[in-house]
Amino acid sequence: MRNELRVGLIVMHPKKPEWGPGRILDLRAGQATVYFRDIPGDDANAAVRTLDLQYASLHPAEVQSDILLDNLPPYQDGRFVLATPKRVTIEQALANFHAIFPLYFEDPAYIGEVGRSPSARLVQPSGPSRRFSPIWAQPDRFMFLKPEVTQQCAARLTFDLAYSSDLNWPTYERLLVMSARLLEILRPYGASDFIDVQSFSWVIGAY
Repeated sequence: MRNELRVGLIVMHPKKPEWGPGRILDLRAGQATVYFRDIPGDDANAAVRTLDLQYASLHPAEVQSDILLDNLPPYQDGRFVLATPKRVTIEQALANFHAIFPLYFEDPAYIGEVGRSPSARLVQPSGPSRRFSPIWAQPDRFMFLKPEVTQQCAARLTFDLAYSSDLNWPTYERLLVMSARLLEILRPYGASDFIDVQSFSWVIGAY
């Protein structure tokens, strides 16, 4: 099994299923350094484990693709290069959203009284930006990039947005990838499009 392991491989720890899938960041001297997606911790480095392969039997995951693990920030000299502002797992983000909207996207405070929702106020651009923003015409295809909130959301999820303040496709493409995965996760809770994802992103970025 050890011969199957390589840097970049997504693995599972059979004795720690609660850690979720992890990506191998480094392999040397019989040890594997792995970032596990579902380990809680305020910093991304808190979810990194260095395991002695003589005692830890890591198995390649059945699915070798994960939106968050596929877009980790650079890992150099034993640490993630980008600082993570109070990292959250998806489960923690859902709990934070639930604390504000107990019925999630079907909560009256979210649907019927959005004027009282800080996320709704931040999600909706005003003036010319609203008239020309394609998200309002096709919210199932386009995502509104609010720089500060979007960067905070991505950083807290340990997702490398490759952000640049200049207008560029790579940053927006990564935003769409992250948003599509979040929408997939949020649909069972009543989310229908990227406007709902934007509201959820605000909660992730702000709390």
